[in-house]
Amino acid sequence: MLDGAVLLEVLGKEAALEPAAELQVELVGVGKLLLANREEEELEAVLEQLEFRKFTENTLTDKAEFRKELEKIRQNGYSIEMEELVRHRACIAAPIRNITGKVIAGVSFSDAKEHVVAHQDEMIQD
Repeated sequence: MLDGAVLLEVLGKEAALEPAAELQVELVGVGKLLLANREEEELEAVLEQLEFRKFTENTLTDKAEFRKELEKIRQNGYSIEMEELVRHRACIAAPIRNITGKVIAGVSFSDAKEHVVAHQDEMIQD
């Protein structure tokens, strides 16, 4: 789905990926961040391929809602994922930009939801 993308995730003992979750890179913080910064044609091509499978009660399963989430990410400049892929896990992702300002990668912090929520304000400061 995201050509050239590499997902590296280090998990603590409080979090664990469910086997099926590994296939849904587009629903993790960095994946959504990268999608939000794609050109419209590229984005539409990827969205057409997504299955929008439900992993948790917070998973976005509607294309229109997912697009709204991507717009919010563009406006905020970062991505937050709260139990969308795995229960009790959250993630905050920020872009890595090249010299022209184009998003070329992302970095994220994933942990148990309560740890991410407790430090969210610190992590999203400029």
